[in-house]
Amino acid sequence: MALDYLTLNKLISYLEEMISQLEEKEITKQKLQSDTDLLFSVEHRLHTAIDAVISISEHIVAGLNLGHVDRAKDIIRILSNEGILTKNLADKLGQATDMRNILVHQYFDIDVNEISDAVTKDLQDLRDFVKNINTFLKKQKLYPKE
Repeated sequence: MALDYLTLNKLISYLEEMISQLEEKEITKQKLQSDTDLLFSVEHRLHTAIDAVISISEHIVAGLNLGHVDRAKDIIRILSNEGILTKNLADKLGQATDMRNILVHQYFDIDVNEISDAVTKDLQDLRDFVKNINTFLKKQKLYPKE
């Protein structure tokens, strides 16, 4: 399977949109604690943003035939091993995949503090992921959207 730039571009655009929407809301822990609808909206956007990171990573790993793994954290680690992501960023994104698993499987026991921290402190990690992937795509001559 070859890399499909159109698919990657759609996923990257979606990820950028989720990041922007999360940033626009000016989220605080207090707002999340007092507004259940906001909390659910933020949880969903965070979940799908992390899913986009995983999907982009899976697409690249499969497209370049870099192997097969069962855990999202391991897919991101492959991108680090290939020099597409730094080890530090891969570690942070690995933590994001852990959060995604909580959002999907332990939604009944989510810590508002963790959601607040993710949205107020960790969105830059998602932006850095996009930057790294776009740099990689340029090297592959797939010319990502600027």
